[in-house]
Amino acid sequence: MSDVTLIDGCQVDSDSEAWRHESEARSVAHMPSTQQRHEYVDAVTRKRGAEAGKALRDLATRIRMVEVLGRSAT
Repeated sequence: MSDVTLIDGCQVDSDSEAWRHESEARSVAHMPSTQQRHEYVDAVTRKRGAEAGKALRDLATRIRMVEVLGRSAT
């Protein structure tokens, strides 16, 4: 496939698990309502466990800060 750049600057292959995870988090980050974001993350937590839900929520929050709200991720 092709190389893509993650939000942290790392380059990975576009068929990697890291890119799949970030793509899902980006989708969540761009959902129009807080309720939609929470419902999606809650569903992931139920299906994949608390660790997966937290990882998704944390990355989606970071992406939302940078891409949607235009703030620094630090």
